[in-house]
Amino acid sequence: MRAPLTRQVEVAVLKDKILVDRQQVADDPAAFTDNEDLMLPGLQAALAAMNPGSTPDARVTIEADRSIPFRLLKKVIYTADQAGFRKQSLAAIR
Repeated sequence: MRAPLTRQVEVAVLKDKILVDRQQVADDPAAFTDNEDLMLPGLQAALAAMNPGSTPDARVTIEADRSIPFRLLKKVIYTADQAGFRKQSLAAIR
């Protein structure tokens, strides 16, 4: 018996935008860096739509430009976790 495949969602955090599976969900990520909110609403809505039943095996790969501040990356990780993506992989790009 084969285990069902688990879909992997990709989040890319670039200097000028945030993408979920190559679809832009936010522009100007730097604007989110300094505000106090941990949740990124556009990202949260897109990820929640990808995992409507909060499947426990939901996986996300977060690819971030090396120049992205860790404070913003922490918000992306938190938002993904709150959207039900407990299994996360991180990758630095460029």
